[in-house]
Amino acid sequence: MEPNLILTGFMGTGKTTVGRLIAQRLDRQFVDTDQWIGDRAGKTVQQIFAEEGEDRFRAWEAEACEALSEPQGLIIATGGWTLGSQNNREALQRGGCVICLWAELDEILKRLPQTGERPLLAGGDREVRVRELLQKRSEVYRSFAWQVDTTKRDVAEVLLHVMALYGSVSQLNDPDTFYVPMGERGNAVLLGAGLLDSLGPVLSARGLRGTVALISDSNVIEHHGERVFRSLALSGFEVRPVRVPAGEESKTLEMAGGLYEQLVQGGLERSGVIVALGGGVIGDLSGFVAATYLRGVPWVNCATSLLAMVDASLGGKTGVDLPSGKNLVGAFHPPLLTVSDLTTLHTLPEREFQAGLAEVIKAGLIGDAELFEMIESGSTEVQEIIRRSIKVKVDVVREDPFERGRRAALNLGHTIGHGLEAASQFLLRHGEAIGIGLIAEAKIAERLNLASRGLSEHIEAVIAKVGLPTRYAYLETDAIVRLMRSDKKKQLGRLKFALPRGIGDVAIGVDVPDELIREALEAVCDAP
Repeated sequence: MEPNLILTGFMGTGKTTVGRLIAQRLDRQFVDTDQWIGDRAGKTVQQIFAEEGEDRFRAWEAEACEALSEPQGLIIATGGWTLGSQNNREALQRGGCVICLWAELDEILKRLPQTGERPLLAGGDREVRVRELLQKRSEVYRSFAWQVDTTKRDVAEVLLHVMALYGSVSQLNDPDTFYVPMGERGNAVLLGAGLLDSLGPVLSARGLRGTVALISDSNVIEHHGERVFRSLALSGFEVRPVRVPAGEESKTLEMAGGLYEQLVQGGLERSGVIVALGGGVIGDLSGFVAATYLRGVPWVNCATSLLAMVDASLGGKTGVDLPSGKNLVGAFHPPLLTVSDLTTLHTLPEREFQAGLAEVIKAGLIGDAELFEMIESGSTEVQEIIRRSIKVKVDVVREDPFERGRRAALNLGHTIGHGLEAASQFLLRHGEAIGIGLIAEAKIAERLNLASRGLSEHIEAVIAKVGLPTRYAYLETDAIVRLMRSDKKKQLGRLKFALPRGIGDVAIGVDVPDELIREALEAVCDAP
C-alpha cells in the first residue's frame, strides 16, 4: 500500500484545499481530521470547543491520528495543531510522509476569514491572536523535514510542489530533524540516508529558486557532485558548479575573492542560492562567501564528512583563516538548511572518519555521558552516534546562539588543538589536533583541581581506541603557544579555556597560567 500523504501546518496555509485537489488528481481518499472528528462526535469542531473544551477536542485528535496511522494511500489534512503532540506526530508518521505547509504572517491574515469560524481566534484582537499562536508554534512547524512555502504561490503551484516533494521523499525513512533558531533566522538540520538525491525538490518546495552555485572540493565533487547536480537540474535550477582544491589551504581570503569573481561570472543574483557540498572547509568557506557576496545570499550546507555533520555545519558560524590563525575572519550567517546524507560517509577515507570522532568524543564530554560510553564501548550505531552529537551542539547553540556565554563550552579541546593544527601547517587533521587538545586540556583541568585525577587518562584511552593520535611530535612549544595566542577565543589579551570537570560536564571561561599550558603541551609531546 502506498504511504499516506499528511499535510500539516498553521491555519490558512492551504492544507485542506491542496489536499482535496491532490486526492482528486491521484484518485485517492481524502481525510480532513477535523471532519473525521466531527463525523464521529456528531458535532462541529466549534461545538466541541464551546461545549466540551479544547482538552476534549485534543483527545479526539489523538484518536484520529491513531486510527489513521497505517499506510493506506490516504491524503490527510490535519488541524493546525494536531501534530503539536509528539504522540500524534509519531502515529501519523508511521503511516506516511508528513509535509508541513508554511506561510508568512501577513499572507495568513489575508487568507483567514473575518468571521468566527476558528475557535482559537474567537474574541479579542484577531491579528494579535494569530501572531501569538504562530510565534508559539513556529518552531514545531519548522521542525518538520519536508516543508512547502505557500506564501507567494497560488494553489496550483503549491499542489505541484507538494506532489513533487511527496514523489521524491515518500520512500525515504523520515530523517532526524533539528531546528536551531538564531535571531530572525533559523537553521533546519536534516540527518538521514539518500537526502542528496532529493535535494532539488526539497529546496524548490522551501521557496528557493534561480541560479545555484554548487561549491565543492576536488575530491567530494567526484563522488557526489553528479547526484546533486541532477537533482537540482531536474527541479528547474540552473546549476553552476564551482570547484576548489581540497584541504584547509583553500580556506583563505584569496580563495574567497576568486569565488566572488566566479559567482559574478556565473550570474548569481540575490535571488539565487549557494549550495556547499563537502566537509568543514567547504562549509566554512562557502558560508563566508554567502555572508559577504552581495551583502548576503541564502545558502544550503550539504555536509559530507563526519566532522562536518557533528560540528562544523552546525551553529551558523562561517569563516576563513589568516596566516596567523584559524577562522580569524568570519560572520554568523546560518544556512537555510543543513543536509547530512549518511550515504556520503561510505566514500569518506578512514582517517577522515576517525578525525570526526574527536568531535563526537568532545560532544560526549560536553553534555552526553551516554554518547561518550557508546564510543568507549565500540558502538557501531552510526546514525544514533551522529544524532546524539548533533543534539549536544544544537542544545548549546539554542541556549547561546551568538557565542556570548554557554557556547564557549564548544571550544573544549580547541584552544590547544587549533595551536597544534596551525603549528603542523595542517599536516595534523583538525580532529587529530582536537583529540590531542582534549587530552592536554583535561590534564590542565586536573592540575587546577577542576577534574579528578585519572580523567585525562580516561579520555586518552578512548581517543586511542578510535585510532586517533594521542601525542604530537616535531613541533616547537613556543610556536604552538604563539599560534594559540592568535586564537579568536582571547578576552582582554588572555586565552580563556573550556575545561572538562568530568564526563558530560565542562567549565568555561577558565584563565590558565602560562606554565600550565606549557606543562600540558609537554605532557602530550612525543619528543623525538
